[in-house]
Amino acid sequence: MLVGGAAADGDSWAIDREESAARENPRGCSGHLPACYAVWQEVQMDPAVSFPEGWTAPPELAGPLPRTTRISEDGRGAATRVVVLLLASIVLVVLGCIGAAQTMTRMEALRLEGRETTGEVTALRHRFGGAYGVRYAFNANGRALEGVSEAPKDIGNGLREAAPLPILFLPSNPAINHPAAWQESGSWVWDLWFVPMMPVAAAILVLTQMRRQRRLVAGGVPTAGIVTKRSRNSQGAWWVDYQFHTEDGKVAKGRGHLGLEIGATICVLYLPQDPRRNQPYLRSWYRVVW
Repeated sequence: MLVGGAAADGDSWAIDREESAARENPRGCSGHLPACYAVWQEVQMDPAVSFPEGWTAPPELAGPLPRTTRISEDGRGAATRVVVLLLASIVLVVLGCIGAAQTMTRMEALRLEGRETTGEVTALRHRFGGAYGVRYAFNANGRALEGVSEAPKDIGNGLREAAPLPILFLPSNPAINHPAAWQESGSWVWDLWFVPMMPVAAAILVLTQMRRQRRLVAGGVPTAGIVTKRSRNSQGAWWVDYQFHTEDGKVAKGRGHLGLEIGATICVLYLPQDPRRNQPYLRSWYRVVW
């Protein structure tokens, strides 16, 4: 019986060095990718595994190389995720620019028109990296107001709760305020440049996986693979180990995000010059046009 499953080509796994740990925590994999690959190594045949005799690959894989490919339904879903991620990064850049402009406007207004008063530190929290989160209260124009800011480590070390704290505020709009002892944090630079890079990096990862899968479907050698082990990770997703023969008779193995039973036969595609590039064929992000 030919059973299909999804797998994404990749070589971030090092089963040789940490096989047992990888089964519990498949690092380097995204929940949005169909599977991850094991790094290929020549292994001894599992005595409990027997490859089916007379197995034949799907007929569309029998044609000349390179094969003509088309994107599959799963592949269109992956492409849609890329578009969404890139749009998200554009939105984050726009929002970051708006936030940066507002921050700079507030800083300039406080510098030119700010009035100083004495407030009080109401809460102080040490943050990662040494900075301090400061909550403060003050009175302006007969109103009680509160604010929050991030103090640099050298200044935050000298602050104490209930201690007096000089505050700059705009008389025309006291809601615009900031402690006078330090400038407003430059975290907007992080928001503007680094935060949008996260969805871009995710999109690049998906595009890289798509490119590798397309290369395998176009030029990979088909062979029968046998599922030798299955396990479930902490998120409840099933992972399987499988073994297959290369053209020169060596036994190789792979690992993928598949919900198959032990002993299931799968069609594996691999690159003969680099057998660690291998994946089950069915439900790939690409199909062969025939």
